Amino acid sequence: MYPLVKVVLSIDGDPDPVLNPDPDAVVFRKYHKMRSLVNEYCDGKAVMTVHSSPVFRQRFISDRYMAFWREWTASGKDLALHIEDDLYRLPSSESWQPSVFHRPETLFDIIKTILARLKEGKIDCCCFRGGSNGHSLALAEFLKTQGIIADLSCAPGLYWQERGVNWQGAPATAYFALDGNLSARGAAHQGAILMIPLGWDGIIPEDRRRPTVNYLANETSALEQLKRVWDAIARRATDSGQPQVVSFLCHTYSVENEFLNQQLKTMLVHIRQHGGQFISITEALEDTRQQYAGGHGSHGYE
Repeated sequence: MYPLVKVVLSIDGDPDPVLNPDPDAVVFRKYHKMRSLVNEYCDGKAVMTVHSSPVFRQRFISDRYMAFWREWTASGKDLALHIEDDLYRLPSSESWQPSVFHRPETLFDIIKTILARLKEGKIDCCCFRGGSNGHSLALAEFLKTQGIIADLSCAPGLYWQERGVNWQGAPATAYFALDGNLSARGAAHQGAILMIPLGWDGIIPEDRRRPTVNYLANETSALEQLKRVWDAIARRATDSGQPQVVSFLCHTYSVENEFLNQQLKTMLVHIRQHGGQFISITEALEDTRQQYAGGHGSHGYE
């Protein structure tokens, strides 16, 4: 029997395809299918992203979507704000080099507006995920002031300077980020953001720009590779003598792709049958705090 690995299912709700985004009727159909999948396979626990980009500043906080987010969170599921300014750009906008994460101050008012809108609707959004796994120290410090307690941007080993991606040396299990270095462990003090890394096999990929076969990433991997990554995470739990807390990334478009949808379901079953447990953001926070209290809060990679 595998040791316990705790998994946060991270669902990217981007309105694919990028160049011809789905209308609301199709987006909601996918969202409802994904909600049913989470209830059936993950004990009703998962994080869905609220998309924001120059093309869609208001769409996903409009009344119709607000009603869906309210139902989603009322059932015990979580939301994460997902900034995609570099992918979903206006036709007139400049290139994404350098990325928005190199100038995070341009996002501050946008983030405030979205979170205030959700709060007015009595919808809690306590998590963040940067587009393409991008991030910055300045943005993390700002997110703390806005009540963000957890972050799903980390993908250990990835590095893509132009997109603000630098997770070199990041821990492979959930950690509280060190002040001044998002890729290192810090103290579990009040206000510290919990970083929940994408499940990883510990191998630095040749192409370090995007998470593919070395990560728990449904759409950019294959079933046998996902199972191999899972085995590596389970072995890490044995070697370290502590449970691992990681995320598993998938996208809503998978539920209407027969192959990817079946792969996702098969992997979710595999996780549950091989020592995995799906957890919420609050549970991930509590579990990691307990590990820190138990003396596992050292800096750097484990």
